[in-house]
Amino acid sequence: MNLEKANRRVKSLAVQRHLRIPQQYIDNAVWGEFQKRDKW
Repeated sequence: MNLEKANRRVKSLAVQRHLRIPQQYIDNAVWGEFQKRDKW
């Protein structure tokens, strides 16, 4: 059971990261700072 929970958490974090990074590029491009992203 713990392995399944850990697996779901890793997948969830990967999806969050893959969504957050492009969103940072989009947000910064709106302000004229293309190809800049926050480091968090």
